[in-house]
Amino acid sequence: MSAWHRGLIGTLLLLALAQGTGITDGLNRWLTDAHWRWRAQRRPTPFPNDILVIGIDDKTVRQFGRLRYWSRARYAQLLERLRLARAVGIDVLFTDPDLVDKQGDAALAQALRAHGKVALPLHQWKEARPFSGKEQQQTQALLRKFPPAASLAGQLPVVF
Repeated sequence: MSAWHRGLIGTLLLLALAQGTGITDGLNRWLTDAHWRWRAQRRPTPFPNDILVIGIDDKTVRQFGRLRYWSRARYAQLLERLRLARAVGIDVLFTDPDLVDKQGDAALAQALRAHGKVALPLHQWKEARPFSGKEQQQTQALLRKFPPAASLAGQLPVVF
């Protein structure tokens, strides 16, 4: 076996070991961040004037606590202030009932209905344990309430 072949096999084994131990995860994140920073400096894309991004920063979290302790009524108030927006996307998973304010869920639900153009994320867990028949029926009933994504394709703007 030539030195070239031994070097190739050694390199492949080293890469497999690095992948197996998770070393490449951090390297991958670093390279991805470096790529996007370089691209942003090289060819900056102006942010559209008709899009408003509201972020929850560290200062807000220090002031009001972690998101799980916020009343959903706070999001309802935000939607009321954004009532003239053509569309709103809230990138927060509301997976558990509002434990802080029992009326918070109802207030958010009402604000969502009143605004009418709010997108919320949905995460369907794929667990190894089988769901009970009742849980499967509840999940399917929830998913039937949403229109198929294909029917919305021409109505929603795609922003990257």
